[in-house]
Amino acid sequence: MQVREYLLTEYISASTKDPYQLSHALIHAAQKFGHVIEKENSLESSGPRTSSKVQFSIKKQMDKFSVLFIDIYAEGDSLSESLNVTFSATITSDIPEARGLVSGLFHQQYRDRIYGNVKKNAGVIAKKAFLEFQEIVKGTMP
Repeated sequence: MQVREYLLTEYISASTKDPYQLSHALIHAAQKFGHVIEKENSLESSGPRTSSKVQFSIKKQMDKFSVLFIDIYAEGDSLSESLNVTFSATITSDIPEARGLVSGLFHQQYRDRIYGNVKKNAGVIAKKAFLEFQEIVKGTMP
């Protein structure tokens, strides 16, 4: 049985002279929250305007069955000196079907008692990551 739950979706906007560099600061900061999977990293220039798109995910194994995914999409424009970041966090749990009495009891206990704590911990990590990214984008961190 696979369960996917959305934990958090947030948006951050800020003014910056170099949105591409700021996007890379997010990738660097993300490494302490889990394994970073880079999906898109583009910088396009046409005359005075430079636009950037950076998309990556953080994958954090919470336990044997559950994984936290934090997805970040940052889009910047040098002409308007802006960076817009979309941040979303989901937890995916893949619990194999029970094949007997003992595994059935374990899976029931996992769903009823353990999963709630795993989900809560994943939410705490996601919120901590979001707050750190927000501080970086808003410029309150070096």
